[in-house]
Amino acid sequence: MNQILDWAVSNGIGVVEIGDDGATLAETIFGIKNVDNYPAPMEDAIWLDKQEDSLKIHLQVKRDFVKDVAKFPYLNGIISNAYKLNSQNRNLYFKPFKNNGRCQADADVYRLPAGKKNAVTFLGYEQGYNANIDSLDKTPDKIVGREDELNVIVHLQDTVFSKATRIIRRGVILSFQPQFLENEAAAQQLVYDAVIYSSLLSFYRHGPGKSKKVVNK
Repeated sequence: MNQILDWAVSNGIGVVEIGDDGATLAETIFGIKNVDNYPAPMEDAIWLDKQEDSLKIHLQVKRDFVKDVAKFPYLNGIISNAYKLNSQNRNLYFKPFKNNGRCQADADVYRLPAGKKNAVTFLGYEQGYNANIDSLDKTPDKIVGREDELNVIVHLQDTVFSKATRIIRRGVILSFQPQFLENEAAAQQLVYDAVIYSSLLSFYRHGPGKSKKVVNK
């Protein structure tokens, strides 16, 4: 799998990785080391296993400002359309935990070196609510995770040179299982926009120092 991903990004093909181990894309392909895939106290979140507990993704919509000059229909970054489908609520909730009705949502914590800070945009953070604390729970705090701590939606983009050819590399990481989000339409839209946004890299992916531009609005 790593060979496939490495071949894709080195050829200017955008990729999307979905699932609780999504941060492997950042570590193995984009060279961002020290990603904690099991951060305390959230860990894999499955200990929030009571009906009254909750788990959500807090969207950072103001950061979703990248527009593509190709103007693909309905393209509006990665999370903006899901936010609209969620009634402009920045909190996307997971289904309640009932009879194993919600799988783990394995958030990550990134420790970015100075040279990688401009290559990463954090768009969604996991937070949990611990309603009834018992001896098996990982933390006595009722709110688990800050609004800018546990990453689950991440955009990666950088530029490398290979034999005097500039290659733009792009990836989107969704470090959760979309089918366990309560708002099904928003979950589908997240995946759709991540794939479309990544695939549009083909319009300006590489060349001898030349490229179509990404505009910020």
